Amino acid sequence: MTRVDADIVALKELHAALSRFAYAQREVLARAGGQAEDALTELGERASRLQDERTWRWLHRVDEQFCVYQAAAARFRLLLEEGVPYAQTTLAELITRLEATRATGAAAGPPILGGGVAEDQS
Repeated sequence: MTRVDADIVALKELHAALSRFAYAQREVLARAGGQAEDALTELGERASRLQDERTWRWLHRVDEQFCVYQAAAARFRLLLEEGVPYAQTTLAELITRLEATRATGAAAGPPILGGGVAEDQS
């Protein structure tokens, strides 16, 4: 297997892993968000039955932390919706260029992707 072939295989595996990661994380994010909202609603209902000042202060802190969670979840969702597709497109373009390089037989030149300094062919 040539270096270009190995790069193509590695990039295709990375592309597939990135797709699996994004799919799984979208599900986790949706499930966690729903569970957090349900828990906050239940806490609010329980607190409404109690007229304790400490309980209301505690519920306020919980609500603030939920807002912090929602902000982080929104940033992560944005990464999944925009960053991952961009990375997938970039990987697909690299794979296409490497396959074109392999097809033209130009693989003897320096590597297109990392891997250190090209060896002197002298």
